[in-house]
Amino acid sequence: MELLNILALALAPTLSLAFFIYMADRYDKEPLKWLFLAFLLGAVVIIIPVFYENFIERFGLYVDPHSKIRTAAYAFYGVGFGEEISKFLILRLFFFRKKFNNEPVNAIVYSVMVGMGFASTENIYYIYASDTREITALVRALTAIPAHAFFGVFMGYFMGQAKFTYSFKRTRLVATGVVLAMLLHGLYDLLLFIDWGNIWLNFAPVPVLLITMFVFSLIMIIKAQRRSPFKKRKKWLKKIMQSKMPEFQEKLQKLKADLKKKRAEKKKGRKKKSD
Repeated sequence: MELLNILALALAPTLSLAFFIYMADRYDKEPLKWLFLAFLLGAVVIIIPVFYENFIERFGLYVDPHSKIRTAAYAFYGVGFGEEISKFLILRLFFFRKKFNNEPVNAIVYSVMVGMGFASTENIYYIYASDTREITALVRALTAIPAHAFFGVFMGYFMGQAKFTYSFKRTRLVATGVVLAMLLHGLYDLLLFIDWGNIWLNFAPVPVLLITMFVFSLIMIIKAQRRSPFKKRKKWLKKIMQSKMPEFQEKLQKLKADLKKKRAEKKKGRKKKSD
């Protein structure tokens, strides 16, 4: 029963965001089996940054309350680099060149799915280790979980642009997405790690960063949706479906009758002139 409670607390926010990003793929939804694979691989790939962070701690990079520089180096080079490069490897090796990755928003979808799998494993660990599990779950549901989703959107957006552009631009676009995700992740952790000596400076910057990333993430998702090659096809199919509706058919018959009447009147007028 306790295990089920932990799993419910840990997975509820990640699965909710996974469903949201699935619905954001409006025009040609991805196969569920590949989305599940992305989520699963994200959950497993957390092993790499765990070993990496333990490794660099032996060389003096860790959260040091007496050194902001060391803490910043750990936040960016340790956590930001280690976790985001692991997610990128999953995207690059398993999803980037697949045929079903056929519109720019797909890269965002897979990137967020990997991130949500990663965040799920991380969430299970932190909630299990906490004495106040419900509070930990709530705080992480409002901070760390959406943060992982936003990092995924930034990385996925630029990888999606790279997939559907000229080959000489791809490396630059992919690098932009990965570096942005690393920097944002590092900044997020830095704001959490460092005690700035003021209650407002300790707590206010994190919500500001999250809200900013949320706004830019929405913009990126909308822009990626608009670049879908299936957008026009959906509009065309919608018009076909509308044409089968009784109201449309009735209107069409009325227009045809009016046109026929006008033609008959014109023909009658010409006949009178000839007489």
